[in-house]
Amino acid sequence: LYSMFHNAQQAYDAEVDYEESLKRHNRDITRLSKRHIYLLHRCGSQIPALPKGLLEHWKELGSLLESKDQTRYRRCFTGGLEEFLEAQFLQYFLEHNAILPWSNFESIPVTVTPYDYLMGLADCTGEVTKYALGNQEKFDQALAYLRALSPFFASVNLSTNKNWANKRTTFRLSLRKLERASAMLEMQRIEYPNLDPVLDPSDLMADPAISAET
Repeated sequence: LYSMFHNAQQAYDAEVDYEESLKRHNRDITRLSKRHIYLLHRCGSQIPALPKGLLEHWKELGSLLESKDQTRYRRCFTGGLEEFLEAQFLQYFLEHNAILPWSNFESIPVTVTPYDYLMGLADCTGEVTKYALGNQEKFDQALAYLRALSPFFASVNLSTNKNWANKRTTFRLSLRKLERASAMLEMQRIEYPNLDPVLDPSDLMADPAISAET
């Protein structure tokens, strides 16, 4: 009986250590992906390289998951995966003014599910909005990007998923911000035709629906 419990304890300890190894890489992937997003917001026309170590963490995580059931351990790396996808979506937008194809994620050693793709894309729209409000030269492309996604977000209804519902609400708010900013810029062009329009993001707070959500 003692031997049976001892073996069970060893198996349990090994499982805990294994999951902690996955979570450690997940934390590093999350941290480095957030850093990449930060750098993308400040890159200007020069897209920065991925932070050092990010792909190595993916490689090591993939080695740990080799021959394992990814579904069983998905909770251990989902956070890092979504943050990484968000960063990749933002970079692709800045480089191509387009939505990153699903096939581009085949290089990472975990399965990117449709749900993962949706979550990363939804998170990216907030970053695109933030970038556009701080980098006016990219404003028109950002507005077109969100407008193109609007029918998609309206049509995908995951009624049992509260997280998706929150992200759809955030998307609608982001689109409203850019629509309002676009109207403000157009009014400046009409009123001051000899001056370049300047966007002040703080002016958007005059919209009660926006200020109530931010």
